[in-house]
Amino acid sequence: MQKKIVSETRLEVSTVHDVHEFENLRDDWCILFAESKCNEMFLSWEWLFAWWTYHQAGKELWIVTVRQSGRLVGIVPFMLVLVEKCKLKFRVLTHLGMPDSDISGCIICENTDGVIEAICDHLFSQHKKWDLLNVHNLYVHDAKVQTLLRSMKKRRSSVLNYVESHLYLPIRTEWDDYFEKLPHPLTGYLHHHIDRAKKKGDIRFETHTGKDLTVEHFETIFEIGKKSRYAYLYEPENEYEFFKKLLVLTHGEGLEIDILYLNDKPVSFNFGFNLANRHEGWRRAYDQDYCKVGVGKIMSKYMTQSFFERKFKEFDFLRGLEEYKREWMPLEREFIEIKVIPNQKLMAVIVFLWLPRLKAWGRLGIDRLIAGYRIFRTGKVISGQNA
Repeated sequence: MQKKIVSETRLEVSTVHDVHEFENLRDDWCILFAESKCNEMFLSWEWLFAWWTYHQAGKELWIVTVRQSGRLVGIVPFMLVLVEKCKLKFRVLTHLGMPDSDISGCIICENTDGVIEAICDHLFSQHKKWDLLNVHNLYVHDAKVQTLLRSMKKRRSSVLNYVESHLYLPIRTEWDDYFEKLPHPLTGYLHHHIDRAKKKGDIRFETHTGKDLTVEHFETIFEIGKKSRYAYLYEPENEYEFFKKLLVLTHGEGLEIDILYLNDKPVSFNFGFNLANRHEGWRRAYDQDYCKVGVGKIMSKYMTQSFFERKFKEFDFLRGLEEYKREWMPLEREFIEIKVIPNQKLMAVIVFLWLPRLKAWGRLGIDRLIAGYRIFRTGKVISGQNA
């Protein structure tokens, strides 16, 4: 563990590289997680420790912690990975859990000043050990994120940020009122396919949460997942072990599995998280043998209805702007991706900053040449067509 004392604010900043130190952080991490009113499973000790246990190959642990008088007041969970680009290898600091974590961020004690500045000072004091800091899925309107962005921009570095979006559904009405306002093509599809499915047999929807969750439920969703469009997500053995480890560490608290059965056969599932009276839908899949029955949308209907009936405040679809999510009339929430490159890292600046700009300018120049050629050949501007 590396330590740095920030005397003027009495903050002690450390970097945890050892998995045993990570394990021993659990109690302090959970206290800070609760005190900071953090409601993201992806920032919980249980999620990150379970993920690291089975996905650490080729990565180095880089958890930055801040203590004040021995009390943990700040955590930014990073990891160091090697990324090859333009036949060069770069050391990239990114959020622990990527690419599986759909949300990242800082866990900071609300009543302690200077924590984020101390974290940035510490990171830049270690700049010889990394070439690029790249963090995805930071909530734009989080005050801590804005403070982090301002602090990074004050350093001798290049800071780029890109806006991303997540879809979410605020729950403010009763289910029947909401369902009536959905687009007719969706409601008509649901009525038709539910009737069609019922002719094939019984439909059963089950929700399992907390202590009700068992390993058998995870076995069921993996069986469905291996027959889904994204079967590759459910084939690695370490992925199944990660899920089981998460169940053991959480005792099911904050986890939810929804399963749709047709004639007692599981055909679709949702796996997500419940924190602060909101649900985050992380993994969803359906057995492609039942694609024509529409079990994917039927699952969405029963699942969303259950959130309304259980008086949840929100259903967060997390990453991805897929059309099947937009059908449910969600709103958009802005997130950002931040890239930080110390100015001393010339090759990283060239590869991650200047080359993308040159390519963009090149594409623009080519488009202009094509447009000019079309005008020359036809005497008029032709838009909306490919060369």
